[in-house]
Amino acid sequence: MPVIIGLDGKIIPQSQLLPFEDVRFLPESIESLYNECRKSYQNECYHSVIMVSRLLLMHIAVDKGDVPGRKFIQYLDYLEAEGYIGSQNKPWVDRIRTIGNTYTHELVDASKEDAEKEILLLKQLLGNIYEMPQLAAV
Repeated sequence: MPVIIGLDGKIIPQSQLLPFEDVRFLPESIESLYNECRKSYQNECYHSVIMVSRLLLMHIAVDKGDVPGRKFIQYLDYLEAEGYIGSQNKPWVDRIRTIGNTYTHELVDASKEDAEKEILLLKQLLGNIYEMPQLAAV
């Protein structure tokens, strides 16, 4: 696999190890998108992290029974109505939504900090939806 050394001396990809923790028991398509977020972050593609995070929330909703082709906010409403986003989780899902809206509708550079928040929030949500129920069943 090629390695690129930029004019600033940065090496891309930085490592074969992905940043942030794995989440167990994810469906293949959701794991793929979560890893895409992690790889994008690793390669300093912060807009990509934010856009894929939104897409990942849509995939989670469909995986949990919603129908494809709806508006983004409808997927969030579905996840909340079905109990996948509890009252304690709603503020961070709203944070994902507002960060995404900023970078989708305004011409501003995505920040490393916002990309990091997105992945941390997603990791927690994925853990609550997929990992914790499996661990409780053991």
